[in-house]
Amino acid sequence: MKKKILMLHHVSEQGGGTKSLIDIAVMLKDEFEVLICLPSGSDITIEYAAQYGISCHEMTVPIPVLGVFSGGPSLFSKNFITGIMRYKYIDAVVEELMQSNPDIVIFNSLVTSIIARRIPRSVKTICFIRETIIRTPIMKVIKNTLENYIDGVAYIAEHEKYVLDIKRPKQIIIPDILEPSSIIKTPKHIAREQLKLSNEKYYVLYMGGTVPIKGFDTVLSSIQYLDKDACVIVSGNINIRLFTVKNILLHIYNINYVRYLIRIKILLKKHKGDSRILLMGYQKNISPLMCASDVVIFPSSKVHQPRPCIEAGFYGKPVIISDFEATKEYFIDGYNALTFKPKDGRDLARKIVELKNDKKLAWDIGQNNLKMSQEKHDFFVSQEMTRAFIKSFTEN
Repeated sequence: MKKKILMLHHVSEQGGGTKSLIDIAVMLKDEFEVLICLPSGSDITIEYAAQYGISCHEMTVPIPVLGVFSGGPSLFSKNFITGIMRYKYIDAVVEELMQSNPDIVIFNSLVTSIIARRIPRSVKTICFIRETIIRTPIMKVIKNTLENYIDGVAYIAEHEKYVLDIKRPKQIIIPDILEPSSIIKTPKHIAREQLKLSNEKYYVLYMGGTVPIKGFDTVLSSIQYLDKDACVIVSGNINIRLFTVKNILLHIYNINYVRYLIRIKILLKKHKGDSRILLMGYQKNISPLMCASDVVIFPSSKVHQPRPCIEAGFYGKPVIISDFEATKEYFIDGYNALTFKPKDGRDLARKIVELKNDKKLAWDIGQNNLKMSQEKHDFFVSQEMTRAFIKSFTEN
């Protein structure tokens, strides 16, 4: 009989964490009985999982989170406080999870790991850490949880393992990957025809939406330095209501977030009707976007592992990322990426123009990124590692 695995995911929105959730489920589904547990309202993720024959369960109670990581919500933000307030539901969450009689519970994020404190010791617990670790007093709570209530920890990069520095759980590095069947390559001109894009433009792909850590404000500030034959494609949810005066006033308690919202509001107004930016919204299938684009950018405002740039590698695309020490494990400046000064739109534009004007450099970086993605983020290698890691907790 197959061992049963529950995978707990705390958000209904689509993003890198959700993609990685499905990737892990696909890796495990043939050898284990896998059930993904999601917040209420996760219709898109449930539909996505069903394409791979993976079952999902929508939780009936809110999932508590402790949002402590690089780029996470500030301590006084509504999101952070709401996550903490949900701690009152922890026993109800655990009771609902245990109704499925799991052998293993996988937390698909550092922020939900505190729930492991209430999981029966007879059930093995594993945490996949997808966030970049920061050293704060509250992080000590998570570190204590991982040391004393979690049986196994998987990291997407060596940097996080080094910074966290825990001892007791079994630990492994399992880099982000891209599920092979999702990679559909088409010639650039055909992809552009599908998306109704011009063959005369130089397209820059940004896939972060309006999440502050992803650097949407840096993207917008870079546009003024680009020529008219360049265009930044913005993929991801763009909720214009976030930037209304009413919403800004509702967040007045969070000064940094308010500054961000005002900055975006001003920049969006400045570039309204500008041919150098194209807001495309959420895209279920990223393959046409990757194939149609000339370069992929990841201008994170704080250190953050750039999954879109790993995806770009499988399409042979060059990438431009913010210059952080933690990302140098997979992205080397001048080899498979160009780096720029974080939050500096002018410097980002310089690097875009450099690749636009130097086709050989762009080609070399794109091919090296393909090589790096194939070597460091191979699906089947990661699948073997993941299966072996999970199996080690089922052996007597």
